[in-house]
Amino acid sequence: MNEAVDEAGWDVEPGDEIEPLVQAVGKLLKVCREAAGMRVAELGEVLGYGEGHDPQGDSTHA
Repeated sequence: MNEAVDEAGWDVEPGDEIEPLVQAVGKLLKVCREAAGMRVAELGEVLGYGEGHDPQGDSTHA
């Protein structure tokens, strides 16, 4: 299995063919978040992502 392909991430280099798509998704998320009256931290909390987030599912908070 190729770990470079399987590893999730948002490392997009300027000029990558996917760059416009990543920018569009980011703008859409921002518009939707603002329309809902949420701050970035609030959206992260709702999505289960932010400080203390463990991608394996274990929280660092006791």
